[in-house]
Amino acid sequence: MFHAIDREALLTVLGLLHFLQLPSTAYLARGTLQLKRELEWLSTLNQRIVLVFVAAVSFLLLGLGALLAWRAHAFATTALGHWLCALLAAFWSARAGAQLWLFSVWPRGLRNRGWYWGLLCLYLSLAGGYWLVTLSQSSLTAQAQANGDPARRILARTFKGSALICVESQA
Repeated sequence: MFHAIDREALLTVLGLLHFLQLPSTAYLARGTLQLKRELEWLSTLNQRIVLVFVAAVSFLLLGLGALLAWRAHAFATTALGHWLCALLAAFWSARAGAQLWLFSVWPRGLRNRGWYWGLLCLYLSLAGGYWLVTLSQSSLTAQAQANGDPARRILARTFKGSALICVESQA
C-alpha cells in the first residue's frame, strides 16, 4: 500500500522522466528517422504545421513533467491531481501501444533497435507509474472512507464505475 510520501516521490521521478523525451526525440528526429529529409517532401505550410505540432507536444510534455516534479504533493493529494494522473496513465499507455505498433517499420540495426526498446521501456515505465499512483489514490481514499477518518470529510460520487473523490480538511 502506498502512502502520500511514496506517491509524491514516485510522481517526482515520473515528472523528471518526462525530460528524457526531449533529447531522445531530438536525436531520433535528426539521425535515425531523418525527419528533416522527410519534411522536404511536404509543402512549406505542411512542414511548419508538423514542426508546430512537434513543438507543442514537446512543450506540453515538458511542462507537465516540470509541474509534476515541482508540485508532486498537489498531484498526490487532490482530486484534480488524481484525474490528471489517470489522464497521463492513459496517454502514456497509448504512447507505449503506438511504439509497439511502430516495431515492424522501425529502422533496423542494433543502435536503432536499442532506441526503440529504450523508448518502449520509458513509455511503459511512465504508464505503469501513473497507473500505480492513480490506483493507490483510489484505494487510500476508500480506506479512509471505511475507517470514518474524523479529521477529514470525504465526498464520493460514482462516475461511470469510478469513484470521484474530494477530500477536505475540517480545520
